[in-house]
Amino acid sequence: MIASANPKEKSFGYKTQNPFNLWRHSLKSMISVVPEIFDSSDFKTDLSTGIVAVSLYNLEKNMVLSGLELSSRHYCWNDLKNKDPASISDIVSYQICHNILRYGIESVIRLSDPSPTRISAQFKELSNIPKSKRCLFIYIGHGSPKPISEAGIALTPDETTGAETITGKQLLESMPIPSCFIFDSDYSGLLFNEISDPNSKSDRFAFFSCGPTEKVPHKIGLPSDLFTSCLLTPANVAILWGSRQFYYFMTGGAHEFHLSYFNEENGVKPHLLAFTYEIERLLTVLVRAMAYSVMPVDMLYNCFYRDPKIGQIFINFCLYKRISRDIGINPLCYPEIPNFSDHQLWEFFDLYLDRVLLRLVQLENNPSISKATIPTDFSSFSNDAITAIEHILKLHVFDSVPNEISLLPIILSETSLQLRGMMAICNYIDLGEMAIRSLICYGIMPVIMSLPYRENPDLILPVAYCAAKMQCYSLIGDIILRSFTCSALPLRSVLFEAAKKT
Repeated sequence: MIASANPKEKSFGYKTQNPFNLWRHSLKSMISVVPEIFDSSDFKTDLSTGIVAVSLYNLEKNMVLSGLELSSRHYCWNDLKNKDPASISDIVSYQICHNILRYGIESVIRLSDPSPTRISAQFKELSNIPKSKRCLFIYIGHGSPKPISEAGIALTPDETTGAETITGKQLLESMPIPSCFIFDSDYSGLLFNEISDPNSKSDRFAFFSCGPTEKVPHKIGLPSDLFTSCLLTPANVAILWGSRQFYYFMTGGAHEFHLSYFNEENGVKPHLLAFTYEIERLLTVLVRAMAYSVMPVDMLYNCFYRDPKIGQIFINFCLYKRISRDIGINPLCYPEIPNFSDHQLWEFFDLYLDRVLLRLVQLENNPSISKATIPTDFSSFSNDAITAIEHILKLHVFDSVPNEISLLPIILSETSLQLRGMMAICNYIDLGEMAIRSLICYGIMPVIMSLPYRENPDLILPVAYCAAKMQCYSLIGDIILRSFTCSALPLRSVLFEAAKKT
């Protein structure tokens, strides 16, 4: 383990302490280490294929019987007004595929109003895909009285067999590669027991829009596919939902955003895209930190890191879990994770969301406002965060991980704050095991190793110091911690640079 600084030197400040001198003797042993001890043996996967099954063939008929119009339904931020009822499933499946591709999935297959046989046949075609790949299966079934029941998932009747349903067990058995299932329909929780069957040895994740006796919300002003929209476009849902609370405190002409605000058919808003990117980045780092505070490390890694794309779906699910609390439904996931909808780290998310909503209102009311000022909103947010962290570390009055530490990954993404962020990390990990462990599990190592230390020589020593210290800790700690760190090659590179500098 790399030596710690002398506690008596703390009062003289970080520069006087100069921790880099404390680990120079370790450089040679770190550089010449056997690469294999860095490599984790966990089975990582990559979500590479998607299958979207949309069954809305009964939607128009049942809405007419209920005295409703299709214009009251919105899917993928588009209303169904003036849409051909015969092609609704086709339109919705196309839009969902478009949203899935944001995740970098290699191929997506659309199944509009499919039969059980068609789904099974599609699964069989995946048999030649490597086992390191994972398939995402999304089912959206709205319009029929019981889209999911004890008999299984309601689909279009098969022309030859007459079969109308497929069970969760059949889905698992016919899927030849690791899988992830998303079920967005009434009573979707009825599938939970089959999908979570401990006797099934398949590698799978699953997300259910509601409990076994609940219906998904179809309220005016909300997407009809609220669950899927939150999993695939979480920032839009956050802005829409946040506007409801935000406008309660505004005076004069207060109104929440309409769904059409997010519809690209009405014109893409570049400033909105900029904000959604920042919202999703902030959501990612905060939920990972929340998860670390309430979950075992092996479970944290399995759900949020082993497959990065699945990890992002888990992150977005946590946002939906928080929103669904206000609606009164109980979404489920497999593996089950703790509910941290009331975690205090959500305060950071709400704080930035309020900034976004205020800026969007200003832009709507005054289109002449320069769009060039938009990125500074997040920059100032990050600057406030690093200032707070520096103050906290100076006082050193905490017994647990300070909430502000969770923001370090996004602070490091701001070029002007990278050196301050790295110096804060150097100070923080010198506090002991709790500090090192938390940053490792926040996924900070890949962020640190991606910093431009060759272009900015001032970053070389703090990057090498932090990377070496966290890597050493992972080698003597839990084996699972190695999965959060990095391979030997990038670590050797930065250590060589540091050795030349020292």
